[in-house]
Amino acid sequence: MFNFEIIQIELLSEIYENFLGELRHERGQFYTPYNLVELILSDKLPINNSNYSVKILDPACGSGIFLVESYKRLIKRWKKANNTNKISFENLKKLLLDNIYGIEIDETAIKVAAFSLYLALIDELDPKTLWIETNYQLPYLIFDSEDINIKNQGRNLWRKDTIGEVDTHLFPKVDLVIGNPPFGKNIALASIKDYCIKHRFAKEFVLPFIHKSVEFCPDGEIALIFNSKVLTNTQKPYQNFRKWLFNANYVEKIYNLSIFRKTPKTFGGQLFSSAVGPVSIVYFSNVTPQNSSNKIEYWAPKTYVKSNIVDGVIIDRSDIKDLPREECQNPNSKIWKIALWGDYHSFNLIKKLQKRTLKEFFENNTEWICGRGLNADSDNPDFIPEYIIKTESIERYQTDIDSAIVKNDRYYRNNNKNLFIPPFILFKQGQHKTEIACSLFEKEAYCTTGAFAINSNNIQDKKVLISFLNSDIVKFYLFLSASSWGIEREQVFLNELLELPSPFTSLCSDNIKNKISNYFDDIVSKKNQFLNNDNIKEIEELIFDEFAKCLSLTERDKIIINDTIVFNLGLLKNGRNSISFKRTLLCENKLYAETLCNDINSFLHFSKTKVYAQIYDVQSNYPLNLIVLHFGEEAKKVETQNVIELRKQLQEIDKYTVQKKTPSIYVQKHIKYYDKDTVYLIKPNQKRFWTRTQAMEDASSLIADIINMAK
Repeated sequence: MFNFEIIQIELLSEIYENFLGELRHERGQFYTPYNLVELILSDKLPINNSNYSVKILDPACGSGIFLVESYKRLIKRWKKANNTNKISFENLKKLLLDNIYGIEIDETAIKVAAFSLYLALIDELDPKTLWIETNYQLPYLIFDSEDINIKNQGRNLWRKDTIGEVDTHLFPKVDLVIGNPPFGKNIALASIKDYCIKHRFAKEFVLPFIHKSVEFCPDGEIALIFNSKVLTNTQKPYQNFRKWLFNANYVEKIYNLSIFRKTPKTFGGQLFSSAVGPVSIVYFSNVTPQNSSNKIEYWAPKTYVKSNIVDGVIIDRSDIKDLPREECQNPNSKIWKIALWGDYHSFNLIKKLQKRTLKEFFENNTEWICGRGLNADSDNPDFIPEYIIKTESIERYQTDIDSAIVKNDRYYRNNNKNLFIPPFILFKQGQHKTEIACSLFEKEAYCTTGAFAINSNNIQDKKVLISFLNSDIVKFYLFLSASSWGIEREQVFLNELLELPSPFTSLCSDNIKNKISNYFDDIVSKKNQFLNNDNIKEIEELIFDEFAKCLSLTERDKIIINDTIVFNLGLLKNGRNSISFKRTLLCENKLYAETLCNDINSFLHFSKTKVYAQIYDVQSNYPLNLIVLHFGEEAKKVETQNVIELRKQLQEIDKYTVQKKTPSIYVQKHIKYYDKDTVYLIKPNQKRFWTRTQAMEDASSLIADIINMAK
């Protein structure tokens, strides 16, 4: 009846999305692309297994794409177990009724899901019209107690509110829960709100589905899609959820795929379709397995790369990390954000900087006050300020008053008027030309909720704080810790700003304050003279050095900060045009090799064994770069070798560095090859993999290997 070579079953979900898209988006529902379904099922329901007795539930099944693909995989498993390419109608029917379950509140969607499952069943018949010719009857699947037109209620697809109407004691226990529950905070269902309030979770659509999934699957496995900000949001209700997820359960791994929300439609099979929010996947179970690990696998790609070798998205192996479970169990940990855009060394640097926060400094120095801007509130029409500051006009260091303020005739809610006594500090929640914007404002006016105000009696200290908040130290800290920056929107919230380290340490002498205050005046003067950014950048570097003294930053700390901003933040800002993708120069190879050898030799300090490196001047047309480490009795200087003879070998090796994960997702591998006392490190010929910070990371990995070899 249908030519399935032309009409794919998966197309039904997309048709449904197009016809009912707006209504579904209001409910927080989004079409799940085939590639994302394949990613989850390749992990949790691989085809190369003969166990076909696996009860599967999608608790918000929508039009059924997860259920259809799961059913098709169970059919393949059945064929493998029975060593045949054919399966009877009765066996197809039994597989479906015994193993496939879904719950969905939308009556149209659940009918599409049932129809899609019927088509998947029919597609296995040979000929496909066999079910009509032999008068086979398709099984009833939908259970809808409110639909009087259903004469024979099914038991597989429940048309119910999963959270408010489904009693898990009456529902069959399953082995696997998978799916893409609804997202967002625009919650119309009272059952969702009540559930979140009861468990003290944030009012997020997706959280009750993840939490309740363990009741459906108390002994099995769960893999659900959710919005990434659940991992990074610092508010207490989000922490409550993370405390439950990572402490009351065993989390196996997390895919943080936030970067792919910007993937063009023509790139890599369009991973996330119309969904523009940041997406992650959590794999967990309510029971700790016997072979449990003290690590959680974390996939957090920083970018996507288009390759001539494969048609799809390539994730670099360096973006797959093993995170300490103990740290992940801390509900206030910043590890999820740091591991996305940073590494182990930046994580340690962030911890080092957390000794005393701005919040603690303000609490202990009451002459300082801070707060949000004015909130327009029709229920609380307290006063009409004469002037309002346009948030978009806030600049770095100093904001032009004439262009920034507008006369106002609207009512606003009362705020602390002392915050806005000039001159006061303005911090923009968003960014100014992709940069943090903190400014001195010298006229009595009020900012709105898009900015924060800070004030004190000491003008010099205000200049010091503005200089600090505009510095690379703060940029580094907030880029790796702010919940939204690099995840969804480039913004910083007030509570995150207050978690910054205070620059007013015991080492911040009057002399240093005077220097920084004078540097601030120099920058404002040059801005007023319209001098170029290079002039200002030179002064900012001097300011950075003064704050480095205040915070006891080492040269290694400075390298980590610089590399993070240039290469990782550069990736976020510039994408495929980032300097991170440019070829590695010989001088950069040398710095990498020196750092790598210094770190390893420091570890081998009391050993007779030393290490030295050979580097190569690889050219831009070489896909790979390599460094060779030699372990012996002498620590020599870095040697430079001719790479011409290795050109063909590198091109040949490159063919085997890309590993297929799903039809549209690939992993770019790095090669670490041990040959007696020689180690070959082979990675893509891109600057981001050959930085001094990356050398520190690679040294730690090699040292771990040395320790394990010695055991």
